[in-house]
Amino acid sequence: MPEVLRRIGAAALLAGALGLAWAGLYEGDRTATLVMLAIVAALPALADLSPRSPRMAAAGATVLAVLLVAAMAAQVSVWSLIGLSGDAWSAVARLVPDGMAASSSTSVPASPLEDPAFVGLLDAAYAALVAGAAWQLVARRRPGAAVVLAGLGLAYRWTVEAPARPVLVGTLALAALITALALGGRATPAPRGGWGVRVAAVGLTAVLGAALLAPGAATQDRGWWDWRTWSLTGGEGGGSGLDIRQTYGQLDWPATPRVVMRVQSAQRLPLRAAVLSDFDGSAFSPALDGVVSRPLQVDAGRVFIQAPPDGERTTSQSIRFESFRSTLVLAGGSPLVVSGRFSGIASLREGGTVQVDPSLGPGTRYTAFVAVDDASPRDLVGRAAYTPQEILDATGLTGIRPSAGAERVDIPVWGTGGVAPSDEALGEYAPVRDEALRVVGDASSPYVAVNRIEAYLRNSQNGFVYDEAPPFPQGGEPPLIDFLFSTRRGFCQHFAGSMALMLRSVGIPARVAVGYTAGRLDPERDEYVILDRDAHSWVEAYLPGAGWVDFDPTPGRAVANRASVSSPRYDPPPATDPTQPEVSQEPVAPVSDPGTTTPPPRQEPEPVPTTTDPVAPEAAGRTVDPRVVAGGGAIALLLLPGALRGLRRVRARRSGDERARVLGAMADLESTLRRTGTAPPEHGDAAERAAWLRVHTGLDARRLYALAQEARYAPGPPAPGSAREAWALTSSLRRQARRRARWSRRATAYLGVRPPDRGTLTA
Repeated sequence: MPEVLRRIGAAALLAGALGLAWAGLYEGDRTATLVMLAIVAALPALADLSPRSPRMAAAGATVLAVLLVAAMAAQVSVWSLIGLSGDAWSAVARLVPDGMAASSSTSVPASPLEDPAFVGLLDAAYAALVAGAAWQLVARRRPGAAVVLAGLGLAYRWTVEAPARPVLVGTLALAALITALALGGRATPAPRGGWGVRVAAVGLTAVLGAALLAPGAATQDRGWWDWRTWSLTGGEGGGSGLDIRQTYGQLDWPATPRVVMRVQSAQRLPLRAAVLSDFDGSAFSPALDGVVSRPLQVDAGRVFIQAPPDGERTTSQSIRFESFRSTLVLAGGSPLVVSGRFSGIASLREGGTVQVDPSLGPGTRYTAFVAVDDASPRDLVGRAAYTPQEILDATGLTGIRPSAGAERVDIPVWGTGGVAPSDEALGEYAPVRDEALRVVGDASSPYVAVNRIEAYLRNSQNGFVYDEAPPFPQGGEPPLIDFLFSTRRGFCQHFAGSMALMLRSVGIPARVAVGYTAGRLDPERDEYVILDRDAHSWVEAYLPGAGWVDFDPTPGRAVANRASVSSPRYDPPPATDPTQPEVSQEPVAPVSDPGTTTPPPRQEPEPVPTTTDPVAPEAAGRTVDPRVVAGGGAIALLLLPGALRGLRRVRARRSGDERARVLGAMADLESTLRRTGTAPPEHGDAAERAAWLRVHTGLDARRLYALAQEARYAPGPPAPGSAREAWALTSSLRRQARRRARWSRRATAYLGVRPPDRGTLTA
């Protein structure tokens, strides 16, 4: 095959491998678009083959390719770009910034209709990778650089979402890269090393990769170099993060759940990352002022937050980040001391959460010593009034902004007797106060009011349904108003935001907590496994004599303390009036199994079992140790040189006429002699070379060289059976040559590495 066709074939193979991999990033069939992008991206490399003015042709093809790719990625007409349309070029200019911004909130597979900015960025990136690989192969004749570019594209694809069958996919991808490397090589072999050096280099790379990816002491169960920490979106990168924004839109989980953390704890506790104490007119958000209250002491890897509160229980949690990165230290309860390998600076945010710099990433392990709130409902029911200090601490935490940018309207704290704001002041949120007052009724204390509102939202008989894809608000209503009075369908953000808003409207300080549920218990490893889809929001209410207490209005979720009707441990006081009890006498729609916090399957399906989810029973018997896979791959690569030579030898023995097969036998012998460093000098005829071998190596190759001499120079074809005899002689001489070489030379010869040539003649 001509060299140029081999290089074009190698470029097509790499483009195909990238296209097959990247197709999984799109929703629906994107094959035609990817094929078109690959063809267009390869135009500059193909134009460089022009016999006349190749550089000019390549430059023109580059301009055309850029226009076509930009038009396809930005979804504009190429004629509008050529016509210098301002709108079209503006769409192209926004391609990268809009795509990067969208990448932080878009999950894959991405929809071209719903996520055009991110899809456009993917199209442009794919075209750039194909263009780079094709240019390196076809124009620059550098197959190694092309394979590196393709490898980077495959690595990003698998980082965004790991393949369902990683061993098979990885093997096929490795085969494609090696084949492209072979096809893209020069037609004439390099003077040293040849194919053996290339394959040895690939094998060494595989062994090094196995060492980097194998679990190490520093990173516990993760590799020294973890591909799951790569990121496209810039910033800190490295693993997934927790989006604390309350958007009240629709959830779009990745198709394959990812393990973000593992926790060892004696008690199931949700992990809190941050609290949202400001209501901005549409959603709860972090406080606009005073987010960081004070710096914290960091000593010998430990962060000291506060002394244990009197009378509160304490416990500890061992937390390990898997595919997660955060500047916030997640913990269940109120952190007292966090012990790990912390360095740099630490500060205390509102709500008692801890922020560190540098950030924590995959492989981070720390132990959090926390105070656990477990207030008794029997005690809370009777605490009817806040103390003056508690009222001062609650400043601003009963405030509601009636619209975005409006001044905060503060509702008097429960029991203080202040003047309530008018309906006009509350604007669209006045009906929320009316509904909250109706639900609260004659509650005798803040806790009773909290209990009734939490039970009201959790009770399906009131029409509230957990739904990850609720209808969008109609008529421009604020999302929480639409949830409470129209659809009554939503997920944790809707339930938590509505409860906090209702509590504030009646003067009870409340805020939204954001983090993760306690996850699922893996009994074999005695740890809780937390997935990306365990991200959750719940409510913290400020109660007299108890401080901040957790409550969860979302059906199917639960907090740990017995004061919440969400908890199976809910322990209310007996009702003095059975017909009208002050608080709910039973838990309201608690989770059926304390080991899981997943809502009913119809609203939130159980995670699809994957090899990254060790809790899935279907996967328990098929877990593949990556070290075994890496070791097997390294062994296969080490065996590859001999296998390739064997295939070439079989082809040479069976291809061509009698003359070609005789000459092929002699060429095979001299190839072996070159690798062992015993090849005869290139000057001299066949008889002289045979004599040199006999004197210097003891090999008697006179008959083989005589057959080769006859095959090359005799006027007629060799006698029948000459090829079979020549190959038999070659096999015997090859074995003798290997036996007489040192073991180190035999090993390097097998890998294809040979000493400097003296030069040989091909008879």
